[in-house]
Formats: sequence, C-alpha cells, structure tokens
Amino acid sequence: MDMLKTEMRNPKTTHLDRMTTTEMLRVIQDENMNAVKAVDGCLDAVGRAVDAVTEALRRGGRLIYVGAGTGPQGGLAFSTHPRRVPRSASRKARSSA
Repeated sequence: MDMLKTEMRNPKTTHLDRMTTTEMLRVIQDENMNAVKAVDGCLDAVGRAVDAVTEALRRGGRLIYVGAGTGPQGGLAFSTHPRRVPRSASRKARSSA
C-alpha cells in the first residue's frame, strides 16, 4: 500500500540538524507557504465546513479532532475557547435571519 504524501518523509527536511537556523527557518517557511497554496484551491469547501461546524456548535454540538494531521496547538487553542464562534460566521448568521 502506498503511503499518503502527507505521511511520507519530506526530503527537504532530512538534514535540518545540519542547517543553520536561518536555513531551517527558510525550509519551514517554504513548506508553510506550500500548505497555504494548497488550501487556497479549496477555500469554498473549507468555508462550507466552517459554517457547518459553527452551526453545529451553536446548537450545542461538539467538534472532535480525530487524526486530522494538525499539530496539538490547533486543538489546544480551540479547546481553550470551545464556545467561541468566528465573528464573520456570527455576522453571517444574523444577516441571513
């Protein structure tokens, strides 16, 4: 079975231990930009998902992170404000009511 690209070793990071701090930061920044570009192509779908989650949270539902590939910081940041709803979603809900 072939591995998903997201689960494979990134060849650009195999020698982080031999890079200068600036070189390492450049690799990290470049890879972050690749992620941003990837998401840019599916913003409509991401927006629909955010709207659906926002509505579910308003109705008392929960958001459960399961192996989404996100670092623990994302889940931790959200869990510290579990009832917080994005302002844009709040405005959208009020304006369409």
